[in-house]
Amino acid sequence: MSEAYLEKLCSDVSRALHLEDINALAKGEYVSFDGVDFFLVSTFTNDQKARLVLNLGEIEQDYKAEIYETIFAMQGMLDGSLDALFDYDQIRSCLMFRVKLPINLNTSAEGLVSVIKSFVMQIQEWRSTWLQNKLLGSDEQEKNQYFSLA
Repeated sequence: MSEAYLEKLCSDVSRALHLEDINALAKGEYVSFDGVDFFLVSTFTNDQKARLVLNLGEIEQDYKAEIYETIFAMQGMLDGSLDALFDYDQIRSCLMFRVKLPINLNTSAEGLVSVIKSFVMQIQEWRSTWLQNKLLGSDEQEKNQYFSLA
């Protein structure tokens, strides 16, 4: 598969997700959908896959040990079922979730949009369950969400 095909696929996905910059996803840049930042990285030199990398958020210092313990347990449960892993982005100081997606000439924009939306929903679920009130800014975001004067 060519880079041109991936670029077109990414721009079609970007349009379907109503992303501001329809070229950012194809360039491996961060984009945001439903409050979740993510990017897509092609690994075509080694295989016909792309890695979807989603940002879970920056963890409050007091909860880091607890969250990392949970992540290790989840990592073990995911082993074999998904080609996925948790990671830490030192530049952005945030927890990341990475998953490999098979991409080929049969991959449709609609199919990739569906997969991205399902992982975004998973991140949102994790933020509202085991990560709730343990991410930097989550308390402030919650207050603004429910008590906005606008």
